[in-house]
Amino acid sequence: MKYVNITDEAVVLTLSYAKHYGPLRCIRERAHGLLLSNRGFTLQQIAEILEIKCQTISQWILELIDQSVYPKASYHLLST
Repeated sequence: MKYVNITDEAVVLTLSYAKHYGPLRCIRERAHGLLLSNRGFTLQQIAEILEIKCQTISQWILELIDQSVYPKASYHLLST
């Protein structure tokens, strides 16, 4: 199981804002999925909630870490 643990409150606030006020549905959905992952939901649970594939969520997590403007120390990619 892969999930992200976001340790920087600024990142959480940014995602929360994007979830509610993002200009596009895809942005709001991605932010919601990442916030759910941060809360400990499994990829399967998030996929069911958002009605998308687990691979999509996994990719979102990797992109968050790889392409973020925030320091890499703000995230922890965890696998169990």
